[in-house]
Amino acid sequence: MSKYLKATLDQYVESDYTLIYFHHGLTSDNKPSLGLVRDAYKEFDRKYKKNIKALYIVHPTMFIKTLLIVFKPLIR
Repeated sequence: MSKYLKATLDQYVESDYTLIYFHHGLTSDNKPSLGLVRDAYKEFDRKYKKNIKALYIVHPTMFIKTLLIVFKPLIR
C-alpha cells in the first residue's frame, strides 16, 4: 500500500497540499494501531511532509481529539 500511496502522492507533493483523514466507521477490529500509524509516518521522507499545509481529521474519536489538544502546541 505504501508504494501505491507514494506513487499517488508524487503527483502533488511538489506544491502545497492538504491531507484529509477519514476516521469514521472504524472498530477495534479494523482500526490501525498507533504504532502502525507512527511507522507509516516514519516511512515517508521529507519530500512528502514539507508541503503539507493542513491536516483535517473527519469524525475523530475522543482519543484523537485529546491527542490533538495535547500535541497541538508542539506541532506548530
